[in-house]
Amino acid sequence: MGIYDECVDVRHPVIGQYCLSEINLSSLTGKDYSFNRTDDPDDFGNNNAWKTILGWDDFPDKVKRNTLNLGICIPDSCSALDLQTSLQNELDKVFTAEKIEAVVKVDPIMCTVKGDMYPYNTSYYVTRMFFLTLILICCGTTLYHYIRISYNTNPKKTTSESFGSFCDTFSFINSSKELLKFDENNELNSIYGFKVLLMLFVILIHRLLHLFNNPMINPKRVERIYHNGPDIALTLTNVVDPFFFISGFIMMYLNISRSSKKAKSGIKNITSPIISRVLRMLPSYCAMMAITAHIVPHHGDGPLWPKIVWEEAEICKNYWWTNLLFITNFLDTKYGCLIVNYYVSCDVQFFVVGFIIVYV
Repeated sequence: MGIYDECVDVRHPVIGQYCLSEINLSSLTGKDYSFNRTDDPDDFGNNNAWKTILGWDDFPDKVKRNTLNLGICIPDSCSALDLQTSLQNELDKVFTAEKIEAVVKVDPIMCTVKGDMYPYNTSYYVTRMFFLTLILICCGTTLYHYIRISYNTNPKKTTSESFGSFCDTFSFINSSKELLKFDENNELNSIYGFKVLLMLFVILIHRLLHLFNNPMINPKRVERIYHNGPDIALTLTNVVDPFFFISGFIMMYLNISRSSKKAKSGIKNITSPIISRVLRMLPSYCAMMAITAHIVPHHGDGPLWPKIVWEEAEICKNYWWTNLLFITNFLDTKYGCLIVNYYVSCDVQFFVVGFIIVYV
């Protein structure tokens, strides 16, 4: 059928186009293909091919067998509809005699050629110029900071205090020092360290979930995990819960001493930390949404690239406001921009509620 890279590299006598089709199989007669399951994962379908394919009944530990993706290399002069029609006709010749219906779907977005196919617009150029300018500012201020440290006897004293403050804000040197700063007398260091480990596990789990949601050549490898373990693999998604718990404990511990001052500060004592936390989070959060929506789609390819990356880019363009309101965990996942949107929303909501509880 063709390998993706080999297909799109064809330039003569025709230009290669790789299309990923979706084929759904079902019974034309309504025949019952259900079966009795056993504990043997290799006996799924009672060793009957059609029962294995068509008897799938929403088993949570099994991957659907009646849906498959078939990649085909065709000339770029052919459209997705041309391939869909031709493939449908050929499969009908084979499956109709078996009383099986094969429904072919070829989404135009799943037909790709070599090169960047994602449309360029003003938002792309504005976003790119913004981040390019930001990088230049950071590099320039870092260079200035280095020169100031190298030639001044007192690095903190500058001819222009305002420019010195600006330099400290964007300097990689200053940011690195703040990032690597360690207070050995902080009694919460062990908890912070455990929180970092949990954070790494959360990132790993989300990466694995993303991998498992992609089409698989041999789904039995994943299915065996449900039967043979390791059991920890089945509970890894729960690692987000202790991460939230530790975050809440740290928030309470650091702010419980301030609760006695609420009579003096009033509502300001509650709103200021919440606003400060949101404002510290928004720049990087908005930057990731902008990069995902306008930059990332232009810097990659592959048979699933348009389906996954392009669609997420469109979601970010249309539903970015749900991320800024931190309400994505209340909406359908198909409206979520960025895979971490639910976590950020939960984190902010827990912080707001927890902070109010501490001070009330």
